[in-house]
Amino acid sequence: MMDATDGALQEQLEALYAEREWLAAETGCYDAEDVVNMIRNLEAQVCDFVATYGSRTPVSDASVGQLLNYVQELSGQLDGMFSEKTVTFEMQDDKPVVRASWKEVNNSNGNTNTNKGANQ
Repeated sequence: MMDATDGALQEQLEALYAEREWLAAETGCYDAEDVVNMIRNLEAQVCDFVATYGSRTPVSDASVGQLLNYVQELSGQLDGMFSEKTVTFEMQDDKPVVRASWKEVNNSNGNTNTNKGANQ
């Protein structure tokens, strides 16, 4: 027969496995190290993106198409990780600026995690 301590440990273990299954289903990652590596990879891609396209003026239609495809790829990767996305378009110093932010609301405790995307 299990005592209270064994029961609590069993519940924690089951919760841990459920969380890992959810993590794998939502992100394709199986542990925290994989998630951190994915985020670092995305950060590197955004830095490369900004370095490549951030200071270009003017740009050709082909470059704009390539840029939009790249933004769409990055957005798709983040969309799978977060439940809410906000995109705004504004003019800044007579230049169009698109801002995107992704937010995950954890319903069990009300915490909110936010990842703000790069400006394009």
